[in-house]
Amino acid sequence: MTIEERVAALEAQLAAGAPKEIRATKIILTDESDKPRAQFYVSTSKKGPSLCLLDENGKTRTQMFVSKSSTALYLGDEGGQPRAVLGLSKEGPLLGLNDENGKPRAQIIVTENGPVISLFDPKGTVRGRIILTADGPALQLDDANGQTRAELRVLKDGPALGLGDEEGGLRAQMTVTEDGPALRLGDENGNIVWSEP
Repeated sequence: MTIEERVAALEAQLAAGAPKEIRATKIILTDESDKPRAQFYVSTSKKGPSLCLLDENGKTRTQMFVSKSSTALYLGDEGGQPRAVLGLSKEGPLLGLNDENGKPRAQIIVTENGPVISLFDPKGTVRGRIILTADGPALQLDDANGQTRAELRVLKDGPALGLGDEEGGLRAQMTVTEDGPALRLGDENGNIVWSEP
């Protein structure tokens, strides 16, 4: 193709106006130094479209993707670790906050049964939850093994405080209803061994 033919083809493209459709496997936007700053592609791992925004050091600072089971927006720190996640999964919408290692430390999710706020230790074990159900709110505190050791609920009949053992069994319960306060103590098998009244 001669230069004249190439110029004529280019002039014909320009005269036709902007293209109605662009097809590509991956789109990369670069800065003035030719460093990638944004990438738009279909992720094979997430099986859906993904948009990544990178900082001047090439670290992913924002990622948005859509997959078959979820949609999410990740916000990363200078090291590229995801520190905040806003997503929508089969369980419901969620907001997650991660530590400097990218491990979950706090999460809010709204399920069909109601909202749940979970707090995690550095190992990723849930150590506390606030739950709101149709029966009322509850606060659960777990040990390092994930067993619920204390639970405070506000039910229709009144508040209830339960204390559990290392196996998660209920060992002590205090309630306050319209009939007055009550205290129950149980053995390792869950049998009540003492109560008042």
